[in-house]
Parts: sequence; C-alpha cells; structure tokens
Amino acid sequence: MEKWIFLALILFVLISFYLHLFGLIHVLPLLFTSFLLFSSYFLLFFFLHNRNRFRGFKK
Repeated sequence: MEKWIFLALILFVLISFYLHLFGLIHVLPLLFTSFLLFSSYFLLFFFLHNRNRFRGFKK
C-alpha cells in the first residue's frame, strides 16, 4: 500500500512540475502552479519523513 502512495506522490510532483513550466511561460497562473508544486513537495517529504517515526513502546 505504501508503494502505491509513494508512486502517486511522485506522479503528483511530476505533474505539478510540468504545470509549473506552463506557468513560467504564462499559459497558467504562476501563483496557482507555484502553490501546487510546493504542496506536492510538502506532501512527498511529509510522507517520507512520517514513515519511520518512532511511536513508542507497546504496553
């Protein structure tokens, strides 16, 4: 299940990057594409960091 989430997030980053390129050539609004690219990076790094978090010992 985690592999599919990781692949979906990578795909989201790639799509956001290409949309941001369209924003840089003024086809799409740059503010929208910048926010989309930032949020895709944020979600990817949050997923990668949160995966191996120590959650304490079981009682």
